[in-house]
Amino acid sequence: MAATVDAKGFGAALGEKTAASASLFFLDELEWVPAVVGPNGEGGGKYWPESIIGTVDLQKFFDGATQFKYVAGETFNLLYIKAAPNITIPRHSHNMPQSIVVLEGEIYRGKRRFAPGDGYFSRAHEVYTIRAGAEGATYLEIRQGSLSELETRWVEDNPKRWIKADGTNPLFANEGASTI
Repeated sequence: MAATVDAKGFGAALGEKTAASASLFFLDELEWVPAVVGPNGEGGGKYWPESIIGTVDLQKFFDGATQFKYVAGETFNLLYIKAAPNITIPRHSHNMPQSIVVLEGEIYRGKRRFAPGDGYFSRAHEVYTIRAGAEGATYLEIRQGSLSELETRWVEDNPKRWIKADGTNPLFANEGASTI
């Protein structure tokens, strides 16, 4: 059984448990943890465009969008991510470089398709969007550095681009939720 430690700081609140070992981890022994973000971005990072806070219900947007398993090593962190079918993760960046490897399904970064075994590198602060394919996707995000130091900066400032996989735009009631 994998040891567990607290692991906070990934943008979306990932939960309480992660594998902790100097050299070994077993992803099959870890439970999937849903991304949990409050309506105004609480727990989802401290950097949100002003036009999004109070307009898009971020709790509804992230509900069911992604799940995580994660490993926090001394000098690296690994996020094993399961993305819902057709979910688009809006433009954002992280404060550290990362390597992405697709394990199942497909993801799109812009017009580029990545299938199982494909991957790419992103520089620190590089802004990008990803979208899972019709079957969803599982992929690894691997970073050097502590998971507690990871920051997510959301830069998509157009509320109409925060579209859930089911085609709905989770605006607050006073803005009028819509279906695209």
